[in-house]
Amino acid sequence: MSADGSTADRSALPAGDGGPAMRFRIFKRGPWRRAFRLEDAYWEVLEQAAQETGVKIADYVKALVEPLDGSDANLSSLLRVHALQWIGARAEKLAQGQDAREILHAALAAPLPCFVISASRALVNFNGEFSAYVVGRAQAASEDDVSKARLSLDVPVDKLIELLAAQPGRAVLCGFTIRTSMAIATGRAKVTLAQPSRRDLVVGYILPG
Repeated sequence: MSADGSTADRSALPAGDGGPAMRFRIFKRGPWRRAFRLEDAYWEVLEQAAQETGVKIADYVKALVEPLDGSDANLSSLLRVHALQWIGARAEKLAQGQDAREILHAALAAPLPCFVISASRALVNFNGEFSAYVVGRAQAASEDDVSKARLSLDVPVDKLIELLAAQPGRAVLCGFTIRTSMAIATGRAKVTLAQPSRRDLVVGYILPG
């Protein structure tokens, strides 16, 4: 048995109709034993999905098909559908991440002091104007000190996110406090979600005065 739990010849078999090559594999885990014949492309996706989950492909396949053992379900079709769903979910996740990066890049290019905080209240990014604000108002000695500053909002972040998510595109005013090892600065900021479909990042702009 190979390290991934496969016990059969895994050489590619040519499809009879000129279609994509098929690969026959047998998986065994204790008394459980099943065989499948799938196109190479599906095996590659299932291998990657198993790897990212941190398990061997035999265990991954077993977890997918074992609940349907004894039913009339086409288990090979089940594996194909799962592979396509996994690719779709991964592509959507990557697309959302790219969109967020582009939005944040535009937000941080604003001429006002701008900060980004996470749902866990961590200061995850800021622009040069924010850095200058913290140096001037909260007496931070360097940008490293700015990144270590503690920023809190007058409204709990989880409640703020809930409020903003209920009305996509909305921005609200709230007070903030920035603490460094040297001083404390307070003021007001306009905050909004970094992206309407996401609830993990909040962008804030410090208002003059």
